[in-house]
Amino acid sequence: MCCNKNISAIIFAVISIIAGIAVGLIYAASIIEQITAIVWAAFGIGLLAIISLLLVSLLSRNDASKCLCKNGDYLLFGAIGGIIFSIISLAVTINTTLISVLLGITTFFFVFTILSLTKMIACLIDATCYCD
Repeated sequence: MCCNKNISAIIFAVISIIAGIAVGLIYAASIIEQITAIVWAAFGIGLLAIISLLLVSLLSRNDASKCLCKNGDYLLFGAIGGIIFSIISLAVTINTTLISVLLGITTFFFVFTILSLTKMIACLIDATCYCD
């Protein structure tokens, strides 16, 4: 699997920023009233990503460790950011504008984690199924 970390990180960041802005604006416009379930999902996906990183690192073969080196830092970044900002988003109930910004940031990390997790799984499948 050919990997260019810079291009994928830029693409992931752009997609995540667009999704974060969209969710923040949708929440600020009161189109979505109850966002708690989505924030809990971001928290759960972040935990799932960290657990999967731990499992891959503990049970890794040579192929899996290459995938971990290629994609692990982005997955860890998204997962930790998603967990931190989902906890903050669930705790803050003061101001609608502040909540909209926090939801946008949480969505950024959530989408970044999903994209990074998808890339990690694709790398692991490619490394496992690669035949010479």
